[in-house]
Amino acid sequence: MSLKWVIVDILDKLGQSVCNDIGPNTALYIHCDVTKETDVENAVNKAVAKFVKVDIMINSAVVIDEAKQSILENEVAEFERVLRVNLIDVFLGTKHTARVMIPACQGNIIAVGSVSSCLGAGKEFFKMEDTEANSIYSNLKDRHLELQDVADALLYLASDESKYESRQNLLVDGGFTIPNPAFGLFARSDI
Repeated sequence: MSLKWVIVDILDKLGQSVCNDIGPNTALYIHCDVTKETDVENAVNKAVAKFVKVDIMINSAVVIDEAKQSILENEVAEFERVLRVNLIDVFLGTKHTARVMIPACQGNIIAVGSVSSCLGAGKEFFKMEDTEANSIYSNLKDRHLELQDVADALLYLASDESKYESRQNLLVDGGFTIPNPAFGLFARSDI
């Protein structure tokens, strides 16, 4: 049995292009604003209509607004937009996917986030350039985060090997959140 993919996004050309690359019989693109409940409900309904069931749901939508030096410079509308995309979409995706997974007594729902959500800060806080953000401090000497590392973590969480796990924060960060010199708590290991 081969995997079937449902790609949802508001970027129609890119979403359709990804589906074309995967294959028209294997992938379905659905326009979906993940901050709107009717769009998310519709996307799940179309996925079930086309592929009968949903085994794996990956919530990976994220938006980052420009960092401001002072909270006084932030607008409520910008803050609400970030919350809608980064938080409400996970709730809506989980709610409507669970609606079809619970009767089947199976399925994995995965929410992808940034290590910044654990720290409450991003590259701006640590004064990093774009090139440095891809090779941030790691407790794993001479190792850097690669896309395959994230893909492997998602594959594990989506697989039967993780069937008895729930509510996990699987940090794919090379130890960044543990011995971080920016906090001055621990020194880098020479191991």
